[in-house]
Amino acid sequence: MTPFEQALKLYGYETTDFEHDLAAHIVSGYVVCTPEAIAFARPVRRDWKPDRFRDISDVEPLESADCWFLWLLCGKLEVAARWLPRPLPWLGFARRGKAVKFLAWERFAKAV
Repeated sequence: MTPFEQALKLYGYETTDFEHDLAAHIVSGYVVCTPEAIAFARPVRRDWKPDRFRDISDVEPLESADCWFLWLLCGKLEVAARWLPRPLPWLGFARRGKAVKFLAWERFAKAV
């Protein structure tokens, strides 16, 4: 199964929701799609309150952002990360309904 197919499966094959999230990240975030990874990411601040991470339209200007928030990732993180415009100190993510977790970019970079 390709990363794109995995992403559709995560959305329960609800292409309307997938297309909404894709369009939101095209407008105000970043979309990476290769044969090895698909990711929707946006620049944020690690010190945001939790509700801000759940608002897909809430984006920090890249100049003041300190974290890439991964709304969706299927496939290889190291491939998706290469396509982001620049490293930020943190990577953030939340599994469906869970609290946001953070990984230091430096730690991630050493691991790949």
